[in-house]
Amino acid sequence: MIHIPAWAWRQVLDTFTATMGMVQRVAFLDGVAAGPSVDDGGVVTTVAFPHADESEGHWEVDSHEMSRAGRHLHLYGLVRLAQIHSHPGPWTGHSGPDDDLAYSQSPGALSIVLPTYGLTCPGLGDSGVHLREADGWRALEHDEVRGYVRVLPSVLDLRYQ
Repeated sequence: MIHIPAWAWRQVLDTFTATMGMVQRVAFLDGVAAGPSVDDGGVVTTVAFPHADESEGHWEVDSHEMSRAGRHLHLYGLVRLAQIHSHPGPWTGHSGPDDDLAYSQSPGALSIVLPTYGLTCPGLGDSGVHLREADGWRALEHDEVRGYVRVLPSVLDLRYQ
């Protein structure tokens, strides 16, 4: 299970929508692992926006930039927990290039796809969540998503309730 603080989800949306142009974007969710295996999940502490080739219908992070986007992991004892990228329209499936360009091909890896370049500020329920299994990427059914990833509140202000 990957826990994403609401501030981190909001940061992805704000960054995806703040940049000019209708292009696909990509970010990585890094954090503290819950156990020794990628399947154990963890808690997101850091959002990494790599330098990527981004266009209307495509995104790609070359090997040098992928390495650069991961240098902080060892330094802070973090692991890459998931990736988020956007698509141009409402479709949130995983294309062939999405499969090939994912940050990991290890079983248990998660890839979240935001519709409409993320411009509609989608929630997790509006997005496609894909799990890497031994034989390839699989879109999680809506009722499966909560077993793999959740967005949690970052602040609870109960003073006036």
